[in-house]
Order: sequence, then structure tokens, then C-alpha cells
Amino acid sequence: NPAAPAENIPAPHRQTIINMLQETKDPDGDERLAAWIAAIGNSTFGFSDNVTYIPKGKGSWKHAALGTDAEEDDPSWKYDFWPSFLDSDWRLFHDALQAHRLYVLTELLPGYGISAA
Repeated sequence: NPAAPAENIPAPHRQTIINMLQETKDPDGDERLAAWIAAIGNSTFGFSDNVTYIPKGKGSWKHAALGTDAEEDDPSWKYDFWPSFLDSDWRLFHDALQAHRLYVLTELLPGYGISAA
């Protein structure tokens, strides 16, 4: 079994995460995100935090990383390089997202005989 349980997560919380993953199926990604944010705020996972998410515009990670406050993207835009970009939450999140995607497609799913590449 390539997916061993996360030993550092207490069993009840692990089951809560499994339940959330199985039951949070709204086709609208914003609605799924809202459900997870609400669960975190309600101590569903054994801790509570006032989580907010700003996808674009002022106050967003993208704004902090790239200096743009636009609500919509334009593929023709070019951004100046700021040294702080390399340590920005926006960049680090996107790097982690790419690493996660690579792991899921090349290790996790093939371990179950699934090819999704």
C-alpha cells in the first residue's frame, strides 16, 4: 500500500479529513473552499483559525508577490522581477502545487495501477 496513514495526525482527525474529502463534492471550487475554511474556523480538525482567502487583487498573495492588484489576468502582461518574489507565499505555494501534482501523477496513482498522465 503506497499511501500509508499519516501517523502524526490523530485517528479521529484523520477520519474527519477523510470524511471532508469524500463529502465535499460541490462542483464549484469556491464552495468547496468555503466548506474547508468553515471547518477550520469551527475547530473541525482539532484547531481553530480565522482563515481568509483573497484570490486576486489587493491583499492577495499574488499582489504581494507580483505587485498587481488586478482582479482579472491578461496573458500579455509582463511583471518586473523583485528579489522578494523568490520567498513569496504565492511562488512557494505554486512550487508546492507542482511538486504535489508530479507526486500524484507519477507515484501515488501508478502505485494503485492508475495512469492519469
